Amino acid sequence: MNLLQVGNIKYVGANQIQGNHAPEINESQWRFLAQGDSWFSIGGSIFGLGSLTPLPPNGSMLLAMRTAKSSIVVSAAYPGKTLEQMINPRQEVYFRRLISGNLAHQFDAILLSGGGNDFIDAAAIDPATADPDLKSSRILRTPAEWTADPAPEKYVFKDGWAKLLNRLLGYYAVLIRWRDGTAAEDAALYPNRGMPLFTHAYDYAQPRQAPVHVGLQQLGPWLWAPFNANDIPEGDRDALVKWFLDSLAQFQGTLNANLADPVLMNGNPLQNPNIQPIDLHNTLTAARVDDIGISNDWENEIHPTAGGYAKLASAFVAKLSPHLA
Repeated sequence: MNLLQVGNIKYVGANQIQGNHAPEINESQWRFLAQGDSWFSIGGSIFGLGSLTPLPPNGSMLLAMRTAKSSIVVSAAYPGKTLEQMINPRQEVYFRRLISGNLAHQFDAILLSGGGNDFIDAAAIDPATADPDLKSSRILRTPAEWTADPAPEKYVFKDGWAKLLNRLLGYYAVLIRWRDGTAAEDAALYPNRGMPLFTHAYDYAQPRQAPVHVGLQQLGPWLWAPFNANDIPEGDRDALVKWFLDSLAQFQGTLNANLADPVLMNGNPLQNPNIQPIDLHNTLTAARVDDIGISNDWENEIHPTAGGYAKLASAFVAKLSPHLA
């Protein structure tokens, strides 16, 4: 088993756990099952993939966490993951095996960083696409489509944004059903039934020409490029990102009510979603729009520096810890 220890926290990849009696998990006082994107990524070696270097190299919120008790984080997070990918049963065999079923472990909390890449993918849809499904999924308007609304709302395709949030709601429903099953199913197969799931709002990224380089490959910029493709005025870009991320945070705040709503859940409401959103807005010092590299607490356009992740992790753990025994 490939373990990484930072302070009193051990980290291990979900694919490294072979059964529900792994002593590495049971000997820790606090046990976390994590799923997510780059903000929660740990490192290639944890998944048996080689180098101990975290991905991305500036670390992540999980690696920056500091807890009052000995802890273990079993992680299925990886850079670039969308929430849609996180509920793919063929892709998430190890995560699903750990959250419920014969080999499941009981954890103290489930940690989730998701939705950011789904938003980025929606923003990146080609404004000239002829595909009807993609066309209806666009969230950005071109100048010919701007409305009479004030900025930044004039740039937003509200129907496409509502479609995205509805899809995200469905993905959360799948995650909770993986965790809880149904009341008629054997509780022994669902040791994490009702266990709190902590998710977070993303702090405000600054749209700027600041990609990340992994070897010879360039990734991003993720916001600057689609904003250019849709001719969003530079002076309104910061406000537009805040509109989207505020809306995403508000969506997270409604998850428990919406997942328990019989109408929204097509007659199959969830009994106890127990999703605990943590607002991380305004935790970081914003990047300067003209910087093309590290700027204040941001390593690149959408990823914080190691120090930035430390700030986020401190705020995250402060909200998480009171819920733990």
